[in-house]
Amino acid sequence: IFLVPLKKISYQIKKHIWIASVSLKSNFKNKIAVTIEEAKPIGVYFNGTNYLLIDDFGEVIDFIDEKNTFKYIKFFGENARINVVDLLIGIPFSLKPLIKEAEYINKRRWDVILKNNIRIKLPEIEINEALLQFVEIYDSMSAEDKSIIDFFDLRIPKRAIIKFIK
Repeated sequence: IFLVPLKKISYQIKKHIWIASVSLKSNFKNKIAVTIEEAKPIGVYFNGTNYLLIDDFGEVIDFIDEKNTFKYIKFFGENARINVVDLLIGIPFSLKPLIKEAEYINKRRWDVILKNNIRIKLPEIEINEALLQFVEIYDSMSAEDKSIIDFFDLRIPKRAIIKFIK
């Protein structure tokens, strides 16, 4: 067991794009413990040409076919992949399943589009506070009211501007 090159094996395993971390340990008798953590995709980034699976740090995991992107939130816009971490930290857990895509606007702020096509215009800072305000308002609305909303503008602190479909 002393002759097994654990570092070399660990390095070879870590080179695979879906592996986030790997640990190999020997008890120096007759056992080797292997712990592998797989990368967890949280969304799809569209770079204008390809769809890329990304993790919660915005790191690219792998390419994905466009027809399989429906399972994930789609992120797009210049510098979106770099800034996705700030957005993900700010999204309340209850809101994540409702989000279809997020667009990074003018290299400074996000617009979030829900699965029912309501757009949420977010401020540059205090994203979490704005989204908590949105959840509070949205949860108090009826399904009929939700169906006629075009967008929520939350760019002004502690204010929500709601535009209805004409």
